[in-house]
Amino acid sequence: MRILKTSIHTFFTALLIGSGLTTIQAEGRQDTLLEGGWQFKLGEVSGAELSELKDGDWQTVSVPHCWGWEQAQKGDTNYYRGPGWYRYCLEVKPQPGERYFLRFEAASLVANAYINGQPLGAHRGGFGAFCFEITTNLSASGTNLLAVRVSNLWEPDIAPLSGDFNVYGGLYRPVHLIVTSADNFTLTDHGSSGVAWLQTSISENQATLDVTAQISVGSKPLQPLTFVARILDVDNNEVAATSQTIAPAPMMTAPYFAHLVVPNPHLWNGRKDPYLYRALVELRSTESLVDSVEQPLGLRSYRVDPDAGFFLNGKRYPIYGVCRHQDRQDKGWAISHADMEEDLQLIKEIGATAVRCAHYQHSDYFYSLCDRAGILVWAEIPQVNTIHDSAEFEATSRHQLLDLIRQNINHPSIFVWSLFNEIGNPITEDPHRELQNLNKVAHGEDPTRPTIGATDREKYPQM
Repeated sequence: MRILKTSIHTFFTALLIGSGLTTIQAEGRQDTLLEGGWQFKLGEVSGAELSELKDGDWQTVSVPHCWGWEQAQKGDTNYYRGPGWYRYCLEVKPQPGERYFLRFEAASLVANAYINGQPLGAHRGGFGAFCFEITTNLSASGTNLLAVRVSNLWEPDIAPLSGDFNVYGGLYRPVHLIVTSADNFTLTDHGSSGVAWLQTSISENQATLDVTAQISVGSKPLQPLTFVARILDVDNNEVAATSQTIAPAPMMTAPYFAHLVVPNPHLWNGRKDPYLYRALVELRSTESLVDSVEQPLGLRSYRVDPDAGFFLNGKRYPIYGVCRHQDRQDKGWAISHADMEEDLQLIKEIGATAVRCAHYQHSDYFYSLCDRAGILVWAEIPQVNTIHDSAEFEATSRHQLLDLIRQNINHPSIFVWSLFNEIGNPITEDPHRELQNLNKVAHGEDPTRPTIGATDREKYPQM
């Protein structure tokens, strides 16, 4: 297990056992990557979530991991699409006053997770992150079996229903064990940070931001809490801050709001000057910092004129773009940070100013690379060619859109939310109502960005 540093400074002790007994003491929220030591078996395995199961001929793998590419890259269009099982010995001794979460950055296409035989939940959709709290599921002994059934079998309610790219299976992005204090910024709101920095009004003279933070209170009795929002520049100077005392209900999650103004902001200006502030929200008790979330913040405004084109910060800005998929030879979708960095370097070398992340939600890490490089991002959900006019398909697509927006709303590089790619190729079922509903969801979640779609025909519904 690899420990990731975070910006949170509350003290706790957790007992984690990887390749031996290791006691980790850290200040703040603790994020541990569950990389090596997974057991994997392709196919259906009855009772795989039970600790009594003998692993037998299971394969030892590291996560990220995926299947299907071995056949597909040889030209076999009938590559395996079905279930596979992962098992992991999660040895965590729970401590009083702490909460424990499993966050999966993605699993294709359907994931069902279990701890010690108990179902944690399911996620339908192969590209967004999802998170389960496991605090009450952990064994007091510290030894726990994590089992995950993943299936990339075609499902009638899950986009993409078709397309000219392969849909591999597996836990193809990282898996995290996250430990927080009893009160935190929630991790279970569509796998997001629980924090949205909405850029209400941006100009060279002033940047106005409205922050929404979903705060989850697990302590009982409740301690007095202060909610703080701050913005720091690259030299660590505080340029805006606000704080308020809050009185949340115990054992509840609720939104809290902050309003900040940055005078004379240094704007994020694409490839010319991708300047990033540090945006922090903090939850404080009378004695210490309880929880914190820090994210990069690029202050900018977008506008599209049907005649004059695209404007960044009120000035015309040329868009020279490429499309990117997330696969690599001999890896499929289980690519590394180094692979993504190389992709971005190639995009920069050809002089591109934008990238379309086709045809689905890409890794948060890749979006972060674009933030730092000043590359505009077209972010998309996987509605490709065909839809089903059914309540089930619409519900799953709505959840995929909410995953995309809530997890990535704070990335300054993302300038549009894309709702579809070439729907109606050929038209099998009417997309109008579903696309109109998704458009309303997108603008309700984020009124600051336009929506978009890729088309190969002349007529689509007016949004």
